[in-house]
Amino acid sequence: MKRIFLSILVLVFINTYSYSQVTQINSNNGLNPTYPLAPDKTILVSDVDNTIWVTNSTAAGTTKLSTTIFYEGAEVVLNGLFIFKGSSAATGIEMFVTDGTTIGTKLLSDIYPGANGSEPDDVMALLNGKVYFTAYRPAEGRELWQTDGTPLGTTFVKDIIPGPTSSNLAGNYNLMSNGSFLLLAVNTASEGNELWKSDGSASGTSLLKNINTGTTSSDPDNFYVYNNRVFFQATDDAHGREYWKTDGSPAGTSILKDINPGIASAFSMFNFSFFYLFNGKAYFIADNGVTGDEIWSTDGTEANTTLLKDIHSGPIAFTALFTSMKVGNNFFFSTTNAVDRFEIWQSNGTTAGTQLFMSFSDNTFILPSFVIDPNSNNLNYTQPLFQGNKFFFISGSAANGDELWVSDGTIPGTHLVKDINPGSDNGILSASYIYTASHFYFTADNGVNGEELWKTDGTEAGTSMVFDVNPGPGSSEPSLAFFINNGKLMFTANNGDNANRDLYVVNGTITPLPVRLIDFTVTPNNADAFLRWSTAQEVNSKDFVVQRSDDGVHFVDISSIEAGGNSSLKRFYSFVDPGILNSGRGMVYYRLNFRDKDGASTLSNVIALNLKGKTKWNVRLLNNPAGSNINILVSGVTNDAQFTITNIAGVPVYKSTPSKANGQLSLPIGTLPAGVYLLISESNNERKTTRFIKQ
Repeated sequence: MKRIFLSILVLVFINTYSYSQVTQINSNNGLNPTYPLAPDKTILVSDVDNTIWVTNSTAAGTTKLSTTIFYEGAEVVLNGLFIFKGSSAATGIEMFVTDGTTIGTKLLSDIYPGANGSEPDDVMALLNGKVYFTAYRPAEGRELWQTDGTPLGTTFVKDIIPGPTSSNLAGNYNLMSNGSFLLLAVNTASEGNELWKSDGSASGTSLLKNINTGTTSSDPDNFYVYNNRVFFQATDDAHGREYWKTDGSPAGTSILKDINPGIASAFSMFNFSFFYLFNGKAYFIADNGVTGDEIWSTDGTEANTTLLKDIHSGPIAFTALFTSMKVGNNFFFSTTNAVDRFEIWQSNGTTAGTQLFMSFSDNTFILPSFVIDPNSNNLNYTQPLFQGNKFFFISGSAANGDELWVSDGTIPGTHLVKDINPGSDNGILSASYIYTASHFYFTADNGVNGEELWKTDGTEAGTSMVFDVNPGPGSSEPSLAFFINNGKLMFTANNGDNANRDLYVVNGTITPLPVRLIDFTVTPNNADAFLRWSTAQEVNSKDFVVQRSDDGVHFVDISSIEAGGNSSLKRFYSFVDPGILNSGRGMVYYRLNFRDKDGASTLSNVIALNLKGKTKWNVRLLNNPAGSNINILVSGVTNDAQFTITNIAGVPVYKSTPSKANGQLSLPIGTLPAGVYLLISESNNERKTTRFIKQ
C-alpha cells in the first residue's frame, strides 16, 4: 500500500508540473498521429497492436475506433475519408475506410472473399475523385482496382492480362497520377515490364509505349510531374538507363536526353533519383560518364537539358538535392565527396551563380542536413521557411558536435543556434521536428536530461527544452507529428514507466505555417491555357481564385477552385482557361488569390503567357516608390536577361541574372539608401532603362 501511495504522489507531482508545458492525453498505447482529417480530427495508429484511433488533442477525445480492424501500413485521404490497407480476422488484408467515427470505420470490399485477403499494394494514386490501387483475386490475379470510399464504389478496373495471371508483382507497379491520367508499369509476356496509361476505365487502360522493344523490360519508375509532362526513368538497349518524358501520348513519350551516351547508365548508387523545381526548371542528379554524379537542369527539352556545374572533380559524390531550400533568388543544397568536403552550396540556376556557400570540412564526416518537411507525394518534399526567410539545418564540427544551425541565405545570417550539448558531444541525435508560426520544435540532448523536446525562435536565448518527459538523464525520445491538430502540437514520447510510448500535446495554442505554394506554372495546350500549382501545406484554406489580366496590373476573377482545407501533404491543383489562345490577345497574365476560411487572403506571383509566339519583351514596375524590394513583371524574354540597378550617377549597386526571367521578380534593395535609382534591363540584344524611387 505504501508503494502504491508513493507512486500516486509521484504521478500527481509530475502531471501537475507538466501542465505548464505539456499534457499527456494517452498512456502506453503507442499512438502515432498519422493523418489529419479535419482541423480537430486526426487519425492515429497504435504501434502496440495496429489498432486505429482518433483524437481531437484531448484525453477524452482520444478513442479507439475498432477492436477488430487493424492498420496494415498504407493509406490515402479522399474527401475527408481515411482509406487504408487494413485487416480483420474474417477478411484478411483488404481495403478499409474510416471517417473518424466508430460506425464509419468499416470494410470497403472483401475483394478476395474469406480470410485470405487481396493484399492491396502499398502504393495508391488519386484521380478524378477516386483512389486507384492494385489487389489480388484468384480469377484475375493482381490487377487495377478503384474506390470512391464507399463499398458500392469499390470496383474492378481491368483484367490487363486475362485470366489468373497477374499484370505485375506487388510493389512493382509504380502507380502514379499527374491529375489527368495514371501511369503504371505492367509486365506482359510479349512486351516485358513497360509503361502503361489509364484514365480509370477498362477501355482507357492500355500500353502507352513499349520503350525497350521486344520482350526485354524498360522497367519505368521514379515518376515526377513537371508542367504538363511526366519525367521518369527507363532502360532501352540503345541508351541504357536514362530519364524519359511523356505527355500521355505514344508520340510524346521519348528520351529526355542520352546523358551518359550509349548503353551506360546516367545513374549511380550514390545519389537518389529526385527532381527539385526552381524558377521553372527541374534540377536532378546524373552522371554523363565524365564528371560523375553532378547537378543537371532541364526545361523538358533535350537542348536545354544541361550540366549545371561540375562541383566535384572525382567520380564519387553525394548531393542532397532532395533537401534543397529556396531563399530569395537562390536555392541551397548540401554536398560531399565523402572524403574531406562537407559543404553547403547556393545556386541561382546558372553555372556562374552556383557557388560554395559554407564549408564544414572539419565536421567529422557529417553532411549538413537541411531540415525539410518529410511529408511527400510523388517524391516532392515541402520547403518550410521560418519567419518567411530562414531555414534550419543540422551540421557538425569537431568543436561543437552535431548541432542545430539557422540561415537566412546570407553568410552573416548563418550561425549555430545553440551548442545544446556543450563541447564536442552531439546535441542532435535524431531528426524529429515541426515548423510552426512562432517556433521550431525539435528533439535534442543537452547531456543532462537525455533526448527531449526542445523549441527555438532561431536565437540562442530563445532556445530551450520544453519539458523533461522522462525525468533525469533518461531519454523520452520524442517523435513529433508533422501537423497541428485543434491548435495543439502532438508528439509521442516514453516517460520511462514501460516500453510503450505515450501521447502528449504542447499546451497553449500553436499556429501552423500558412498555405505554402510550391510551384505555379502556366503553359499553352492547343487553344487553352493550362494552369497547375501545388501546395506544401494548407491550414483552414477555403479556395484558390484564379485571376487573369491583359496588362499585368488590373486583374479579374475567372474561376474559384476549392482548396484542401487542412493538409500537411503536397496537393496538386489545375485549371484550364479555354480558348484563350484564340482570343486575339498578344499576352495574358495570371495569378492566384489564396483565401482562408477566416477571410485572410494572399496573392501569388504573376505569370505571363505569350499567346502569339513572338512578342516584344517588356519590363514593368509593380511598386514605385519601392521599399525593401523592387517588384518587376517581365514578359516576352526568350534569351538570358540581366537586371542592374544603378544610382543616378550610373554606378552599379545591384546585379541579377535569374535563370528564368519571365514572370514576377523581386529584387532586394533594402540596404540601399533612399533616393532615385535606375533599373537597367538587358535581353535579346536590347536595353531598357526605368527610373524608380527607393523610400
